[in-house]
Amino acid sequence: MRTTPMNLTGHWQKSTDSTCSTKYPATIEFKPNGLYMAQGDAQAQVQPVWDVGNFTVNQDTVQISTYTDAVVAYKASLDADTLTLQDPEGCTVAYQRL
Repeated sequence: MRTTPMNLTGHWQKSTDSTCSTKYPATIEFKPNGLYMAQGDAQAQVQPVWDVGNFTVNQDTVQISTYTDAVVAYKASLDADTLTLQDPEGCTVAYQRL
C-alpha cells in the first residue's frame, strides 16, 4: 500500500498507442499547485479529454478535470518514470516522464 502520494509534477509524454487512448493528449504537464496543461496530437481526430484544469492525487487514484469541467477519477500507478492511468471505462493509457 502506498503511504505517500504519487509525485506527478513535471512533463509527461503519452507512450500508449491504442484505439481507446486516442482521446487522451499527447503530452501533459502536472504543476506543483494542482493545475495541469495538456496538448493533443495535431493529427488526432478527437478533442483530448484533458486540456487544462485541476488534478488531485489520492493514494492510487488521480482525479482530473476534463475539457467539459467534469472531474473523473482514474486508477493510477507510478512505476519509476511511467504513469499508468485507467479510466472508468477500462481504457489504460501510459505516460513517460520527460
